[in-house]
Amino acid sequence: MLDSCSKKIAQCSSSLCTQALRSEDKALLERCLAVSAAGVIANTVARLQPLDALALLTAGVARLQSRPRRAQQLVPWLQALLLPHAAYFIAAPGRFLYRICNGKCSRCCCCAANHAASAGAASAAFRLAGPSHSL
Repeated sequence: MLDSCSKKIAQCSSSLCTQALRSEDKALLERCLAVSAAGVIANTVARLQPLDALALLTAGVARLQSRPRRAQQLVPWLQALLLPHAAYFIAAPGRFLYRICNGKCSRCCCCAANHAASAGAASAAFRLAGPSHSL
């Protein structure tokens, strides 16, 4: 449970994070992402509007892809985002998680590998079945 001081910090952090995302201020967003207290992170992302949460998820994933060594700093933010905003991330058509859940994602390495493995397995199954069972 967060005390009143921590709640005020999270509220301020949420405001700064929203401002950074909407203005695309990279330096301000980096200041927000520098927070490492799990309670403050959880309270901050819980206060974000769904579109702002999506923008933060996108920014966090982009930073993680470009610099994987930042995982220790970024993963707590990404994990905290997924719980309160998962329904929006999954349900919003055309969004990253929507594409993953519906097998339409080819942007990330894990999805590309899964798609390649699935395609390879399907191809092998068709070869074993012979020409009479091909599509």
